[in-house]
Amino acid sequence: MAKKIKNTFEDVMNAMFKNEEVIDWNGVSISVKHTIGLAESLDFVKSVVESCFDDAGVYMPELRDFAFRTNVIRKYTDIALPVEAEKQYALLYCTNLYGSIIDAVDEGQISVICQAIDDKVVYECDTQTREIRTRLDKMIESLGTVADSTIALFGGIGKEDIEKLARAAVDGKPDEAAIVAAFLDQKK
Repeated sequence: MAKKIKNTFEDVMNAMFKNEEVIDWNGVSISVKHTIGLAESLDFVKSVVESCFDDAGVYMPELRDFAFRTNVIRKYTDIALPVEAEKQYALLYCTNLYGSIIDAVDEGQISVICQAIDDKVVYECDTQTREIRTRLDKMIESLGTVADSTIALFGGIGKEDIEKLARAAVDGKPDEAAIVAAFLDQKK
């Protein structure tokens, strides 16, 4: 019985919904999907987000729209975009190609994909912030250890004593032995 219900749902869906249409764009026939599958949607989001971060992990929001438009063309149509980014940019921003295609795509799915991109960008930025905070915490902890070691090494030596050592090093340009001797003399 379950198989018959499944077939019925699929039959109804196939009868009600045609996922592709052919549009005419300036005399060129372009096949456009109304929706894309889950795997393609996930890849769409991943591709846009990755395009917005450089190799150092810096977020570049100025690339988001361009990456989004190229993925709309790649995922929803049979168009092979030029390899060169400048030519892609010109095709997407200097013609009405993108507008013609996006009009044929399901608005609900595009809305969900846009939200997923925004959410993933926030997640990536938050992750980087947490990693930086963790590294800073470790660095602060290390500095505390260095400070404790320094205090132990220079315990009993006051600010004035360190100033005298520094002046001796700068003023008279004494040799290393003289600096060590002055240090040991102050430590007594």
